[in-house]
Amino acid sequence: MFNLVTSVIAAPPPVKPVPPPGADKISQLINWAAWIVTALGVVGIILVGAYLMFRNDRGEGSNATTKLGSVLGGLILVSAASAIVGLLV
Repeated sequence: MFNLVTSVIAAPPPVKPVPPPGADKISQLINWAAWIVTALGVVGIILVGAYLMFRNDRGEGSNATTKLGSVLGGLILVSAASAIVGLLV
C-alpha cells in the first residue's frame, strides 16, 4: 500500500485541462471584467491623488496614502490573477 501511494505522489499523471464548449464566451466576460476593474483602478488612483492634494494642504495626507495603497494593492491583485490561477492549476 505504501509503495502505491509513494508511486502516485512521486509521478502524478499528466493533466491537460481542456475548456468546455462555450468557454470562449466566459473568457470574453472575464476579459471585460478585468478591463473594467483596471479602468476603475485608474480612476481610483486619480481620485486618491486629488484627495491627497486637497488633504495635504490641511496636513491630513496620511489617510490618503492608505487609500492609495489599497487601490494599488487591488490593481496588483487583478493584474496578477491569471498568474496566480496558473500556479494553482
